[in-house]
Amino acid sequence: MQNIPIERVISTQTLSAGFTPTVLQGFLDIKDLAQIARLVIENPVPHNRARNELVGENCTLEDVASNFSEFLGKDVACKVLPRSEAVALLGSESEYAKEAAERMLYYYDKR
Repeated sequence: MQNIPIERVISTQTLSAGFTPTVLQGFLDIKDLAQIARLVIENPVPHNRARNELVGENCTLEDVASNFSEFLGKDVACKVLPRSEAVALLGSESEYAKEAAERMLYYYDKR
C-alpha cells in the first residue's frame, strides 16, 4: 500500500484517484518484490530458469476505500481528480516524470 497516502486518506476521509476507481488493479508490496529480487541477484544459480509467482491482491480503488471505511468505522469516499491534479499530488518537478505519470494514469483509465 506504499502508493496510498494513508495519513491523508484518514485525515480527509477521501481516497483521491487519477483514474476510474472501478478499474481492477494488482497491488503488490514493493518490499516483498525487493526481497525476492535481492535473493535472485545475490545467488542467481539456483534461480536459473526458476519461475517466481508474485502474489498480491487484485482490487479496485473503490474496494480500497471500502476497506478503509470498514477499518476506520466511518465512510471513506473515492474521489476522481482531474489527471493534472493527480500528477501534481505525486510532487515531481521533472517534466519527464510528470509526462510518464500522465501516460500511466491514462493507461489505467482506458485499459
